[in-house]
Amino acid sequence: MLLLVGVPAVAQDLGKPDSVRINPGALYVGKSFPVTMAVVNDNLIAVINLGLISRTVDSGFARCDSIVYIGRMSSPLVLNLRLSGRREYNGLSPDTTVVSAFWAGSSASKLVPGNDAIVALYMTGTHLGKMTIDSGFLPPGGDFVLIPWDTTLTGVGFAPRYKSSVITVLPARSVCGNVDGSADGGVDISDLTALIDFLFISFTRPAGLGMANVDNSPGNSIDISDLTALISFLFLGGPTPTCLPFTS
Repeated sequence: MLLLVGVPAVAQDLGKPDSVRINPGALYVGKSFPVTMAVVNDNLIAVINLGLISRTVDSGFARCDSIVYIGRMSSPLVLNLRLSGRREYNGLSPDTTVVSAFWAGSSASKLVPGNDAIVALYMTGTHLGKMTIDSGFLPPGGDFVLIPWDTTLTGVGFAPRYKSSVITVLPARSVCGNVDGSADGGVDISDLTALIDFLFISFTRPAGLGMANVDNSPGNSIDISDLTALISFLFLGGPTPTCLPFTS
């Protein structure tokens, strides 16, 4: 059993640095969807202690509902002493999610070397737009650290490299043409106004830009042809837009 007294020492990994990354994806207002966290490690890991801080980029935000272990961590015997915590600030201030798991007992298993997602963070979108999940420390977390197992049981850990990704929070119903990102997914003149503003006036990114490729052009380019297609649909009896959502 690994015993840690106080806060473990954290050093720089002088070998092949371990890493943690948040995989990019999309979330939805009012719906709980997973964002996965992948860990790359080349040693047996006895402890993971990760503080994850959600921050808005341009008003987008989601709160963490629950933490589910997957992949190499799907067995309850792998790092069997598991702790988690969430601190929500009820707004766009940073929320903190703590993911901690420890090897405890001879019947338990360490986290074997690998490169895959081991945690799914189920999050519910609260505000449309973009957000990130960064690394950091806020109580009740601790040092952002992976601690490899060794026979000396020293508990000296390494701060892994961390890669955040931009996550887009979309409307509850992702509907092609819902450029203003209205929660009901409706497509109307306000979407036309938002697209005109984005293309020609303020160039401000609308909340539903991921649904603005109305003509379904390759590469998800947003240009005057999308404006023409939206006008055709709204006023000229043109075809219903059928583009797929994308993150930008």
